[in-house]
Amino acid sequence: MTDSTERRELPRVPLDVEIVVEVPHARLDARTVNIGELGMRFVKTPGHPTPRGTEVLLDFALPGDPEPFRILGWVASDRDSGPTPSTSVSFVFHSEAEADRIRRYVSRHRATGSPA
Repeated sequence: MTDSTERRELPRVPLDVEIVVEVPHARLDARTVNIGELGMRFVKTPGHPTPRGTEVLLDFALPGDPEPFRILGWVASDRDSGPTPSTSVSFVFHSEAEADRIRRYVSRHRATGSPA
């Protein structure tokens, strides 16, 4: 039996790096919480609600990866209040190579159990 509250199909690993999030009419600095093959979650400053389905552009770098990412995503969920405002995003990859870089990163850190 599966937990009906768990919506992710693939695991995520911890990731703590700076990220720039471009949303309509704003550019926000945020910090990642975790990353998976198909998406990520990040914490942000309150006051920037981002409705589900909003298109966002994500700029970030993975530790040990020589090339930064600039990935399109769609907001899957957003919590703009409370002690930790955060947003979860599903990636829209432009190339298989881009997806493979994230897949390898997640796989490597999942296998070692080490946080990023």
